[in-house]
Amino acid sequence: MIPETTLQERFGGLQLPALDTVVETTLTPLDPARRILLALFASAINSELGPVWAKVVATLPEGHELKGSTPVVDTLELPPDPKTIGERKEAWPLLALHRSGEGTYEQHTLHVDKLIQKWELHYILGPLAMAEQHKLGDACIAAARIVRMVILEGGHKSFQNGAVQFFDDRASLARIELKSHEGPGPAVFSAAPDAAVYFATTMTLETWEIVKPNLSAYDALEGTDFSINLKNPDEGDTIPDFIEAQV
Repeated sequence: MIPETTLQERFGGLQLPALDTVVETTLTPLDPARRILLALFASAINSELGPVWAKVVATLPEGHELKGSTPVVDTLELPPDPKTIGERKEAWPLLALHRSGEGTYEQHTLHVDKLIQKWELHYILGPLAMAEQHKLGDACIAAARIVRMVILEGGHKSFQNGAVQFFDDRASLARIELKSHEGPGPAVFSAAPDAAVYFATTMTLETWEIVKPNLSAYDALEGTDFSINLKNPDEGDTIPDFIEAQV
């Protein structure tokens, strides 16, 4: 049962109160948009670029880490900074998504607030020599265009049968837009002069998340019977049980 002392609202994908039934070993379910968007974009990129990627990486030398790979091999729900990249098991190409910079709050309507949030989506092919950058680098621009079209479509046929992902009980976003991309070029964590060049492009997204009633807070009413009487104020007569309902 939902405690009456809680807000009983939702802000984007955050449903309040946060119940322990939605988590296991991490708090990542408190921000479902990140998980859903990352899985959606990875699925779309793999679906759209899979055949051409497979043909080209088959021409790489034996033992090359990208030989036999897919356009997206791994995903990361964290900023790909040097420490994080150093701690993860190497698997390339990588798609990483995280909230970025300042989130701003505004009045959406008279009684509804919204959060305007920038995100960074990094598509990182991995450490590539110059010849490999020429061979595979255009996948970065193609990936950005795919992300843009997936946003316009609201989903992708390769992910959950094309279901729209941005609203209601999914990512719970009121608006999402791909604002820009930077690159392709060196990834954000390979800026040192002697660092290996990790070829990448970084896309900037913008989302709106708004406050809504948390309808699951009313689950406590499930199974409740309602009966409404109708009374004529002029004659004083009452019709009992004029409206009956069950939740």
